[in-house]
Amino acid sequence: MSVSDTIAAERSSIVEATVHAGDALRFAHDLGGSLTHVLVAAVGRALAASPEAETILGDRVGARGVGLALLVGHRLTVSIVVGAECEPLPHVRARVDGILEAAREDRLGFAHGPTAAVTIVEYGRTAIPVDAGPLAQPCVLEACPVEGDPPALVLRLHADGRVLAPFQTEEMLSQVASLLERPYRRLV
Repeated sequence: MSVSDTIAAERSSIVEATVHAGDALRFAHDLGGSLTHVLVAAVGRALAASPEAETILGDRVGARGVGLALLVGHRLTVSIVVGAECEPLPHVRARVDGILEAAREDRLGFAHGPTAAVTIVEYGRTAIPVDAGPLAQPCVLEACPVEGDPPALVLRLHADGRVLAPFQTEEMLSQVASLLERPYRRLV
């Protein structure tokens, strides 16, 4: 894993990391899931391991849990994956699958999603174009798969600087990256 320097602006910070995704992909395959399932669980566990960040996000902007950005019809929306912070991966997988099915069938039923503590956007996997527009969320984690041997995942965490300090953004991303690189020990 390599974490780049934080780019801090007056109102936001961006931290980037590249992780080796081979173990995460094998872990997902072993459990009958996908990298999306492992990524949601890793972000949930990172939130649980950072109670200060989760409290700040909850108190300042009413944000809770892990969100999954989805393109439904022609709108970008966010759906919260309930329990991603503490439930076993099979339960997280079932919740993510339910959300994805509802999105495919256009049954999510809201134009503007709730506020998640961290919202995941997977470019290249869920057909969300990079220029789909901004999400009104306090923290957005972009995940971009990179082909190669071993496969890699570029993670970029954007955080509202009025909500999280740059060092908190870096700690959060570092925790997510660590969980993705060693999922067998930490995400069961």
